[in-house]
Amino acid sequence: QQAQRLYEKTIDPVCADDSISLKLQEMLWQVPPCMSDHHAGILTLCIGMPVLLKFNKATELCATNGAEAEVVKMVAGKTPCGRPCLESLHVRLTSPPRNVQVLGLPMNVIPLGRSKRTVSVTLPASDTIVAIAREQVMILPNFAMTDYACQGRTRLDNVIHLKFCKNHQAMYTCFSRSSSLSGTLILGDFDAAKIQSGCSSALRQEF
Repeated sequence: QQAQRLYEKTIDPVCADDSISLKLQEMLWQVPPCMSDHHAGILTLCIGMPVLLKFNKATELCATNGAEAEVVKMVAGKTPCGRPCLESLHVRLTSPPRNVQVLGLPMNVIPLGRSKRTVSVTLPASDTIVAIAREQVMILPNFAMTDYACQGRTRLDNVIHLKFCKNHQAMYTCFSRSSSLSGTLILGDFDAAKIQSGCSSALRQEF
């Protein structure tokens, strides 16, 4: 029933018309990636900016979902309405599992093109879901991530914000990403009781 209600709320403007009004297009561009299946409408980028790949583009080039990189070159074009758009992007992989050499590019620099994907965009004003086909380079800015998403990663410089960690396990995950004590920085205050009050009865039973 929940899936049926979600389907009934979904609007597919392509079924009625091949074009989208400029007002709706502007609205769709401004929706944050968290409301569009992490497929951004607008990417604000600069050279050296850390980014996160969001698609298994080429596993042989270590261009996989969740891989970290930094921007080294952007190639821009124009949309049919004259707006600038990103045609392709060159990124340098950060600590890839192996070195990658693409002919004509520096070590660990790979090209990323646009990918077309159907996404469900939630409009913030009415919570209406619009199904659209979006063509975009599948990356996101990578300035921070949750304790869940950072599992398995090692940070030379690990800046952590513990205030909203759920329990000591979440705090442990944040701290254990650090490769050294000198490279760890705690932002703001946190609830020390979460790591000083002992384990819960349920966790003791589990152990």
